[in-house]
Amino acid sequence: MRRNYKTIFDHMLSTLPLLQRLNGTLRLTGYGDWPPEVPPALSTHVYLHSHYMFPQYFSLLSQAMAMMPAFATHKYFEDRASSTIATSVIAGVPLVATRELLSKYRYLEEDGAWIQEEGEEEVVRWLKVMEMDKREWVRRKEKVKALRKRLIKENLENMGDTLADVRYRLERRGWL
Repeated sequence: MRRNYKTIFDHMLSTLPLLQRLNGTLRLTGYGDWPPEVPPALSTHVYLHSHYMFPQYFSLLSQAMAMMPAFATHKYFEDRASSTIATSVIAGVPLVATRELLSKYRYLEEDGAWIQEEGEEEVVRWLKVMEMDKREWVRRKEKVKALRKRLIKENLENMGDTLADVRYRLERRGWL
């Protein structure tokens, strides 16, 4: 199992009055451990989206104000790379993140994330984000988009350098 939906749902249920007052909507996308069993009390707050093509998928995600990793295991901090982290950057959406997550995924920036307090649940941070001014949501999203732009530029420069090195070696060997 890659995602821990049960814990997310349990935390949503424990904060149900606030979730209802804020009209919070959690949109889950996926294939793997799918579909999760959504508690009936959350049926108007959780929407499932699956088998989207990439344009649809990223279009949906880019409208969000936050993404929650909901890791099922600690392995995503130890020896696995999470697609959710990269997806948040591609979609331009801040993550709900612990300081540990930021320390493990070093390319992420603190001011482009919604930082959980020590011991704070992902859902609680998400609900606090929902209570913030829309200008703060926009500011954070712009930070993530700026990070995405920088990473793409750096990757293109690195690939250009790599291709130049390959070309040089091929020329030296007389293959070009």
